[in-house]
Amino acid sequence: MTILQSADNAYTNQRSWQYDLEAPLLNLERVISKIVASVLEDKNHYNDYVAHHLPYRYRHGRIRRDTLYAIYPDNRLTDRELYMNILTELKNNAPTTFEKMTLNTYMHVWRMAYEAYEKCNEWLFKNEDDFSKLTDAEIFMRYSSKGHEIEGLDYDSEDDFIEWKRANSSYHNLDVAYARIHLWPHKREVGKWELHISFGVYGYYDDVLFIVHSLYEQGVYLVVSEHNELMGILREDDYVGIVPNPDKYMNRDGVTNQVMLPYLGEEDFSTVETLIAQTDWQPTAVVRPK
Repeated sequence: MTILQSADNAYTNQRSWQYDLEAPLLNLERVISKIVASVLEDKNHYNDYVAHHLPYRYRHGRIRRDTLYAIYPDNRLTDRELYMNILTELKNNAPTTFEKMTLNTYMHVWRMAYEAYEKCNEWLFKNEDDFSKLTDAEIFMRYSSKGHEIEGLDYDSEDDFIEWKRANSSYHNLDVAYARIHLWPHKREVGKWELHISFGVYGYYDDVLFIVHSLYEQGVYLVVSEHNELMGILREDDYVGIVPNPDKYMNRDGVTNQVMLPYLGEEDFSTVETLIAQTDWQPTAVVRPK
């Protein structure tokens, strides 16, 4: 193994700044060489051993959400029927439209969404501002990542809004929650504007539902970009991936979201055993040395 031999040479006449790594690197080389030799000698034995003995923590599988929530009922979202009814009504009806999109128009709806987001996360935010005493622009300038860039612009000008949007779109200027929840202005072909809400990080799905619900009650109908994904979560007929290193984003590898198999210290043995038994596990990767 050339790389480890180079390390051997490097540490023969010179020690590292803190540790001499010659011995552990050479020991690692010997271990790896033995493993490779055993695989080459009988790959079928190695593949069979991995298939039967690889810990489930290092395997990939998927489980239906309703089955998962039957094991972990505390993960089930409350008000599921309410949210499903609202999403269905938004899907079946036209969204709220605006003749033109100005900073005043956008900031007003953004403020409504942000206040809902903070209310949904009261445990997280220690906000000392009294929003009732602040204008839309003041809230936007304080809490939007690019709110301060509206200074000097005409809040009633659609051209100024479009210019602000263009100049700052690379800096999450349309986010309610930075880089997580987005409020996109979209101009329809007939010339009217509508607002779309979207998100890509699974952990924010309940925040989005809360925001959509809040604006719906205030008469603002948003287009929900992840409508199908949210309905799947609420119906609990979608799939959750169980993988060694979960991805925080949605819609990866045929599942809505990914989680890690709990450690035994986190859950009792029978719970983890039930979860393993109910999960559809992928076959382990087969080694095919040439």
